[in-house]
Amino acid sequence: MLHPTAQLLIETVTGLLDGKPADQITSEEVLHLSGVSRGSLYHHFEDFDDLVDSALVKRFGKYIAETNAGFAALSLTVHNPKDMKAALGRMTRWAHDPSRAEFRFERIRVFARASEKPSLRAKLAIEQDALTSNMADIIAGWQERGFVVNTVQARSIAVVIQAIVIGRVVDEIGDTHVDPEDWIQMMDGMMDMFVAGE
Repeated sequence: MLHPTAQLLIETVTGLLDGKPADQITSEEVLHLSGVSRGSLYHHFEDFDDLVDSALVKRFGKYIAETNAGFAALSLTVHNPKDMKAALGRMTRWAHDPSRAEFRFERIRVFARASEKPSLRAKLAIEQDALTSNMADIIAGWQERGFVVNTVQARSIAVVIQAIVIGRVVDEIGDTHVDPEDWIQMMDGMMDMFVAGE
């Protein structure tokens, strides 16, 4: 359980991250908004970067929890391969929706920061492994019920699904975009590869 001061500092940075990237947030800004002293910041965190990293992990964890909840809810609607196909279609439309572009960009920014910071990478690994393992467990359940092909490991499918979602930014970062409906049709076709009997 985090100390209330540490929690306040993390929440302050988390709020600032809604409007600007991590590298544009200053310690002075955080201390002013939170009303916390510099000494207290360094009492609870190794340095300012540690605080920012903790806020990034919190935001990442929120995304993970949301994705896990959505995947679990999706699972409740699946009773046969036809349901499986429909559920994957709903998941694809939600995950690839243009309104979620900022979530995709944020994940890439956090991954890039973590690639240069072993401490952040270690914290993110816990959250990322939790998401992948949860998805893999659900997919394995679908495989046992005969709704998803069992020729590919459940964890591999979970990683592919996430990689495709993150990879959507390849199109979103450019000025010329693929047709959104064409993209969804292609995603539906790719997801169909995993549905048993398709």
